[in-house]
Amino acid sequence: MTRGKKVALGLAIGCLGVPVLLAFIVAGVALVGHAMYGDDPPPKPETIKLSIPLGGSHHDAGAEDASAEPGPVTPGRDLPAFDPVLASGRPVRLTVEFEEGEFAVVPGPPGSALRAEGFFDPRDYELIHETHEGTDGAEVSIRFRRKSSFLALIFRGVDESGNKVTLTIPKGAPTALGLRVSKGESRIELGGLTLTELNVRMAMGDHRVQFSEPVAGTIPSAVLQASMGDIRMLGLGNAHAEILGINASMGDMRVDFGGQWPDAFQTQATMRFKMGEVRIGVPAGVRIAESSSNRVMMAEGHMAAMTEDQPAAPGTPSLEMHISMMFGEVHVLRD
Repeated sequence: MTRGKKVALGLAIGCLGVPVLLAFIVAGVALVGHAMYGDDPPPKPETIKLSIPLGGSHHDAGAEDASAEPGPVTPGRDLPAFDPVLASGRPVRLTVEFEEGEFAVVPGPPGSALRAEGFFDPRDYELIHETHEGTDGAEVSIRFRRKSSFLALIFRGVDESGNKVTLTIPKGAPTALGLRVSKGESRIELGGLTLTELNVRMAMGDHRVQFSEPVAGTIPSAVLQASMGDIRMLGLGNAHAEILGINASMGDMRVDFGGQWPDAFQTQATMRFKMGEVRIGVPAGVRIAESSSNRVMMAEGHMAAMTEDQPAAPGTPSLEMHISMMFGEVHVLRD
């Protein structure tokens, strides 16, 4: 046999050996996983109920609301209530991190509690909360995350889409909100809240942040960040943000500036996109400021709306946009 044939035969045997080796590795991991987790009972979702009184009334986290709809799963144990240390009317700095699941943020009635409700398998996931009373108000941290290894989830057969958590933020409570959601689906409704600051980060999933009604007052500064997913930012005219920053790295994105703009209100929006398709909608009654700019590199830019005749009636609100796009397409449209 020639040297070339020997080399070819060796390569062929090596290529055939790789799948066999992988099969042995998988089988070994499966045996180890069965030994570690095989005797565990099937996962049982656990109902959670957490609350912080932000006003003068006290909410008992362990009590059932008679008007509430029954939960989608058999209730588990109620977790402890948040420490009721928040004084009425004091500002709140709220930091929230949600990972792996379906998440919702909704406004609650004025004077109600800050609440987190949902269910999950407590063996693999946990909800952690901390509350501290500071000189300028309260600081609240809420985190929902996985505590087991990814390998454990595989052998348990746990589906992270079964995790469902809803956070209710009461209207009327001055709130500096920092929110991070990743690896899942989220529906974030912020309309009607009193937001002193806003920083939202969305990654890896289907996410929507929306202002269905105007916020109370204005937001001095708001930042919305997104990466890798299908992202919608809707009703930004109702956010009443004086300065708005939007940053996105990858994905399909819709940015809508619709809503009830106050007379003569001005928003300065800086939007930076790296890769994907972006559609930016501006209402017909909002003037796009002449100082607006766009910088498109290796991408397609459809910016005709920025150079068309603009509304000029007295009291017309204005939007100053500074757009940059690296790869993909960006469209500025009149709604």
